[in-house]
Order: sequence, then C-alpha cells, then structure tokens
Amino acid sequence: IDVLHKHTLTVELAAMTLGEGYLKPQELLLELVENGLDIPDQSEVTLTKDDETTTSRMYRHIQKLFHLQKLPDIQKECLKNLALLPLTGIYRRRFSEWMEQENYNVINGLVKHGWIKLDSDSDMIYIHGILRDLAGNELKPSVTGCRTMLEHIRITCLQQGKDITDYNKIFECILSILSRIEVDDSKIWILFLEDVFGYMD
Repeated sequence: IDVLHKHTLTVELAAMTLGEGYLKPQELLLELVENGLDIPDQSEVTLTKDDETTTSRMYRHIQKLFHLQKLPDIQKECLKNLALLPLTGIYRRRFSEWMEQENYNVINGLVKHGWIKLDSDSDMIYIHGILRDLAGNELKPSVTGCRTMLEHIRITCLQQGKDITDYNKIFECILSILSRIEVDDSKIWILFLEDVFGYMD
C-alpha cells in the first residue's frame, strides 16, 4: 500500500490484479517497485482529480497494472469506447446495445477487474476520470475504431418522434465524444455530426 502511495484507486486495482491470480504479491511488488516506471513513453503525465494534481508515478502504476492484467481484446474495446463517454455514466443496457453485445458478460468482467463501477440500483456504469484518461491514452479511441458505437448513436438520433427516455444521457455522451475522439475519417464523422446535431436541435 505504501508503494502505491495509499491512493485508493491504485490499491483497488492492485487488489483486483492479485485476486485474479495474475501475479503473486511478491511478484506484483517487484513489478511496481523495480519496473513500475519501465513503460514506453516516459513523458511527464499530469492529470487532475478533485482539483488536485496527481503524480505521473501514480498514473504509471495504474498504467503498469493495466498492462499486467492483459485484458481480453473485447474488454479493451469496451474501455476504448467508454473513454469517449462522460464521467456521469451511461446505462449499462444502452451501452451494451451500442456495443452490440448479447449479454453483460464483457461489462461485468470490467467491473470485476476494477476498471469500471456499476451502480446496481440505477444500472449505470461509470469510469473513473483517471482510468478514462488512461484508456484514451492507451487505446486511442477514434472515429474508425469506435465506429460501431457511433453508428448506433447516429441511428438513435434519427428516430425522430420516438420517445427516448434517456435522451439527456445521449446528449451528454455526444458532447463528450466531440471533445475526446480522434477524427481519422472525415466522411464518417461529418455524417455522424449532421445526424446528431439535427436530433439535438
């Protein structure tokens, strides 16, 4: 815990890593102490949490845990898309539909591994701000890389006249996507913008 500077999020992720049997406690300690900063791209990373600057060391510990867990590609795909969405969360059912998942297994796996939180009462899923930043940096969400989700949002926005109970959440998601996505296909992006702005108007 001292190695992790008693940062709750980092401690929780370390516990999840141990709980899943990825490493023994001594092996994890060695990775964090001796190799925790031995990660590509040693540029200084500054993040903000509750108006306090968190250190690049803490960020790199989380980054190291991300690499140690070796999440399946399908879970990384979910994280990549969640990196575009607001910290206020999204309904699990809605996100599952956008990702074309037949069940909640992938999302529940991310909850189990500590990368997202689930509010069982509201069925909302949330990603911590630092984890969202890390997912964005590591997984590079882009127009082509997140095309499935973008297309489902666009189609939802074309359903004029249909009663969509979570339209406020959809608006929040769109605004968040606008500020966080890498535009690597202008044709797809322009079509998306035309349809979602028409809906928001």
